[in-house]
Amino acid sequence: MTQDQPLLAVQEALKQCFPVVEEQQGLWQSALRDCQPLLLSLSNLAEQLQAAQNLRFEDVPPLRAFPDLKERLRRKQLWAGDTVLDKLEERLTALLKVRDTVSSHVERVLQTYEQHADTIGMDGVLQASVVSPSVADMLEWLQDIERHYRNSYLKRKCLLSSIQWGDLANIQALPKAWDRISEDEHQTLVQGTGFHLCLHVCFLSLCLSVLQRCPCSASIFFINLMFYVPWRGDMPQFFSLPIPDTLLNVSFFLEE
Repeated sequence: MTQDQPLLAVQEALKQCFPVVEEQQGLWQSALRDCQPLLLSLSNLAEQLQAAQNLRFEDVPPLRAFPDLKERLRRKQLWAGDTVLDKLEERLTALLKVRDTVSSHVERVLQTYEQHADTIGMDGVLQASVVSPSVADMLEWLQDIERHYRNSYLKRKCLLSSIQWGDLANIQALPKAWDRISEDEHQTLVQGTGFHLCLHVCFLSLCLSVLQRCPCSASIFFINLMFYVPWRGDMPQFFSLPIPDTLLNVSFFLEE
């Protein structure tokens, strides 16, 4: 085994992992989008149940001929609510599958690194180049991403597990509580260490595409720009920098 082979093995594992994470992120976002209308339906049903509970059917003359109407209506509403909950459970299962898939691929990369850590050494792990961040940085990003999915899934599972038909106010507040989880995650990702989750995935996938299709000096400059520009908040400062015309169109780098 040559001196560079251990490092190349880890880099290859990283190269295989990030496209998988990108794919799983798409599935994750799709599942989250599917949850929004379901949560709204559940909230509306809870509001209807609350209104039916507050209504004295016996005080409405046209309804007196149907003494069991209130209970029949309640059963129908609860059946509709349980149907929505089943669909939400399916979406939660999809989120769990994404979490597990990402975790397994990240674990595989870390195992590859651990196998070669002694041979690579600290200098090799920390070494970055104009076309690639250091292995240490990329491993940290993967761990951040895996932690994000794990924590996000747990929060959403706990929220849905708290649903009880005896607490209609809580069910009515579900859409806002769900949105707060996303808002809190966004703030954590932006203010925390490392890049934003989607920037990890998109930037690294773009780098791989650029290197595979156009290993030219322009693409090297572009990748160098992406990884080494200073960051301010959640927006990269390079958007305000004077960039050559040939660098403004990313598709330029992907041409054969």
